[in-house]
Amino acid sequence: MTIKEEDYVSSNSSSPTATAEATVGGFVDSGGLIMSTTDAIRSFFITASSDSSLHQDFRDLSSLLSLRPSVPYKSFKSIWLGVDPTTRPDLTTLLTGSNFVFTSPKPREKSVELKVRLKKLTEVAERKAYEELVKDITPRKGVEEPFSTYKDQLGFEAGDVAVETNQGLNLVYMHAGTSPFEVINQGVKFANRLTGIKENEKFQKNGKFVNHGLGLKRVVEEAKQHHNVKNVYVWHALAGYWGGVYLAGLGMEHYDAALAYPVSSPGVLGNQPDIVMDSLAVHGLGLVHPKKVFNFHELHAYLASCGVDGVKVDVQNIIETLGAGHGGLVSLTRSYPQALEASVARNFPDNGCISCMCHNTDGINSANRLL
Repeated sequence: MTIKEEDYVSSNSSSPTATAEATVGGFVDSGGLIMSTTDAIRSFFITASSDSSLHQDFRDLSSLLSLRPSVPYKSFKSIWLGVDPTTRPDLTTLLTGSNFVFTSPKPREKSVELKVRLKKLTEVAERKAYEELVKDITPRKGVEEPFSTYKDQLGFEAGDVAVETNQGLNLVYMHAGTSPFEVINQGVKFANRLTGIKENEKFQKNGKFVNHGLGLKRVVEEAKQHHNVKNVYVWHALAGYWGGVYLAGLGMEHYDAALAYPVSSPGVLGNQPDIVMDSLAVHGLGLVHPKKVFNFHELHAYLASCGVDGVKVDVQNIIETLGAGHGGLVSLTRSYPQALEASVARNFPDNGCISCMCHNTDGINSANRLL
């Protein structure tokens, strides 16, 4: 998805028809995105309500929105686009400090889209500020797109689930094509669960299972022998996958896994609401029983036998939300890091572990070797 700066600036935006937004009860259709009204946004609405260059409908809408604690994002955007581009405030500055809530059926896609847009706005603002700062001491030259020099050789940690693994290797080490970011986006499935500790048929020739010896081990060997890869790390979540483990997965029965439902503290919810946590709170996470978690990390022994040099263990903070029924969060967050550290020490003697999302207090206090 490419976001252009022009998306936010329209040459004929002073005309109400330029926005082509349908209004319902005085509000532009929100598309499911609601934003909180900060002092800066409220001040913007008040100013816009008396802006003679704006259409009367926009002025009336601005006056109405200035009184509300939260407003539809599209309504705000329509008014902002209608203001004279030479006088309207910077969009990034206006959005700073505002919280966003999604109410439509596909919140994750909208969340990703919003983050991309806000990031692009920030990059544009930072680039302009830098150019202004150095304009008198550096020669003028064109601004290249970020990462343009090597984006076609982009590596990724989560590939498209539809591609065969050796094809994915070529994407990483040979050529990522014209849209490498799409390969990443299609591979992210937060609600899924780990179905087994060994690779699936995607690692086999032609996508048909033959045996594990011709799967992951072959891929790792080819990466090191033919692509000059020195170390291969494998990603997994501390609980298996984002959604834990699949309870009915083949070979997973002896882990005594059960569905657990994350419960975030009021402080966390107030500071950083998370759509992934909301999803898991509804659908549950397949949690390996704390007494069996040492056995669960036998997956590291298999990875090591395939030539893997280490692991990146992600989503470690989820454990602190699952303490109910397991002796509390302190007991649970002690069991999992201890099992992880013991397994890494046994299977990856060079301390081959990258810890990620691990800065929750109990996780830090429970760690001895991996920080």
